[in-house]
Amino acid sequence: MDLNQAIIEIQKHIAVLNDDYTAMSNQLAVLGNDVDWLKRFFFMIAVAVIGGLVASIWNLILHKKNGKK
Repeated sequence: MDLNQAIIEIQKHIAVLNDDYTAMSNQLAVLGNDVDWLKRFFFMIAVAVIGGLVASIWNLILHKKNGKK
């Protein structure tokens, strides 16, 4: 195999690697969007739980202040 043939083979391999890299980058972008949605979902759940906890504590404080058990 001469040098020119070796260079051509290397260029073919580089083209395949570039195609694979592009496909992988696109898949990671889609995965990133899926993770963002999941993080937003858990954030909404956490905010609702904390809001319920604050409301319960506030209710206990008001009942204790008014003399109710």
